[in-house]
Amino acid sequence: MPEWNIRRYGDPPEGAPYPLEYAFHLSGKLQGQHVLALGCGEGLDTVILGALGAPVTAVDISANGKAPDASWKSKSTNASRITHSMRG
Repeated sequence: MPEWNIRRYGDPPEGAPYPLEYAFHLSGKLQGQHVLALGCGEGLDTVILGALGAPVTAVDISANGKAPDASWKSKSTNASRITHSMRG
């Protein structure tokens, strides 16, 4: 995900028209806030959370889930903040 796209989740307005942006508005500042992402799927939200400075532990146990491709961590500027576990 490009950096310009991640920035839109950093401080979205209260009236954000998209549900994910509004969820990030409700979350407030994420820098340093540890996030446990249960049911993370392919990890899109995980990448955004990590890029915004939150240490993230992401877990998905769906047998039908698709593991992120080999480059998923490279999509985050803070990939070292992300721990990911897939079980199926």
